[in-house]
Amino acid sequence: LLETVAFGRSSSASVPAAAVLLATHNRVSLERSVAEMDRLGIARDDSLVHFGQILGMVDNLSNALGVAGYNATKLVVFGDMREVLPWLMRRVQENRDAFGAQASELPVLHAELRRRLRPGSGS
Repeated sequence: LLETVAFGRSSSASVPAAAVLLATHNRVSLERSVAEMDRLGIARDDSLVHFGQILGMVDNLSNALGVAGYNATKLVVFGDMREVLPWLMRRVQENRDAFGAQASELPVLHAELRRRLRPGSGS
């Protein structure tokens, strides 16, 4: 799909050949996608490529993508709890590896929080 974005642009700027939303909570998939964009010469802020995750899941990866200049979006789930909770629970089960990876970054987050709260840190 990224190749279609890179090479499939039509001669008319108003009609793109494809737009892609890479919706994953998997760090390896995100890293591969970013590397492929670089290889294909697709700009980080290309309006035809977006990354998306569910709000509250791997927010650290979404934030890192946004800070690095990529188009990162969050899906905000809303509705009656009886309707959305089963859907959210399935997403959590599908993405257990993402939570494990995020947990491994807790020491880094704690260290940054301590640094920011330390008197005289300037942040």
